[in-house]
Amino acid sequence: MQQRGITELEIEILMSFGEDHYQKGGGTLTYIPEKKLGRLRQAIDRLSKVAVIKGDEEQIISAMHLTRKIRSTDLVA
Repeated sequence: MQQRGITELEIEILMSFGEDHYQKGGGTLTYIPEKKLGRLRQAIDRLSKVAVIKGDEEQIISAMHLTRKIRSTDLVA
C-alpha cells in the first residue's frame, strides 16, 4: 500500500463498497465499478447537508437535512 500510495481509508472504502470477483488460484479481486463509483460520489457530495441523531446505544433516532447552522456545545461525544 505504501509503495503504491494507497491509504487505509481507501482500502476501507473499497472493502465496504467494492464487488468481489473470483480469480484463478482461489483469490478474489475487489474493486468498485465505475457506475457504482459515480453513485457513491453523488452520495458523498450530499453528506455535507445530512445529519443523524443517535441514541445511547448508537441506534439512529432520526435523520435530517441540514438547512441552517448548527449550534455546537462544549460537550463531545
